[in-house]
Amino acid sequence: MKRKVLITGGLGYLGGRIALHIEKNTNFSIRISARPRKLKYPSWSNKIEIFDFDLETSINYSELCDEVETIVHLAGLNAKDAHTSPERANLINVDGTNSLINAATKTGVKRFIYISTAHIYGSPLAGKVDETKEENPQSPYAQTHFLAEKLVLSEKKLEGIVLRLSNVIGSPADKNANCWTLVANELCRTAITTQKIELRGDGQELRDFICMRDVIAIIELFLNIHSDKLSFKLFNIASGQSMRTIDLAHLIASRAKLHFGGRQNISYQNYATYNKLETLNICINRLNLLGYSPSKKIVDEVDSILMFCKKNYSKEFNQ
Repeated sequence: MKRKVLITGGLGYLGGRIALHIEKNTNFSIRISARPRKLKYPSWSNKIEIFDFDLETSINYSELCDEVETIVHLAGLNAKDAHTSPERANLINVDGTNSLINAATKTGVKRFIYISTAHIYGSPLAGKVDETKEENPQSPYAQTHFLAEKLVLSEKKLEGIVLRLSNVIGSPADKNANCWTLVANELCRTAITTQKIELRGDGQELRDFICMRDVIAIIELFLNIHSDKLSFKLFNIASGQSMRTIDLAHLIASRAKLHFGGRQNISYQNYATYNKLETLNICINRLNLLGYSPSKKIVDEVDSILMFCKKNYSKEFNQ
């Protein structure tokens, strides 16, 4: 009998790509939870069990967790919506996670993988950031994730694992995924739809961009790894290298020109918003000990987003 994995938020940006990979490339049986929607489900999800579930309103948590061995918990309110409504962020990100944990313990789930955020360390991220760094969550998004982390790691009846994620770069599995406010995706989309790239700051902000393919590989690693090899329960998920957003913008512009011709104009909304002398080093030594090394395929990931946007959004420029 196949081991069953529940992926909450399984039609979202990360969830869709993870679910698609696991369905095609592993022997796991997959159940994904997704909020009920009127939009048509993507074709790749036809072979996957989809459970209509909303962390804000649904109550059938035990049914959701039934026969599941491992949960990959991705569902939650994003940073923008959490800022708009801190109350909903607490209800969904904290209370919803707590209810899911309680149901998981009652139904015999063995492992609970919680996808958190590196912004728990502070914002903007700067300096050396390893898992021993003192947390400084400032936004409702980061604060609620930090509270949810504590719930996961304190539950003795589950093997809780927390993954603090940096900035993911890569195309979604579904064009309706809520991912177009993420910096790389936003810049790629505007490069296709307006032939302009507009940075919100001065371009000097440092970020650690991890390739989507690496995130997927890491999730698969944690689905398969034996408990004896897990000396830690908390991991940074990053590439271990920083990049200025202006350099990302120039990379996107050059790749767009290579594939589609034309010239991308790069502009700024404001200047001097970040200290140009800051450094950023998100340490991934704990991941390295498990055999992980970053693919360094950021160019391929930029190309994948550009191609996705060209296929799905290029008509916007012509209308």
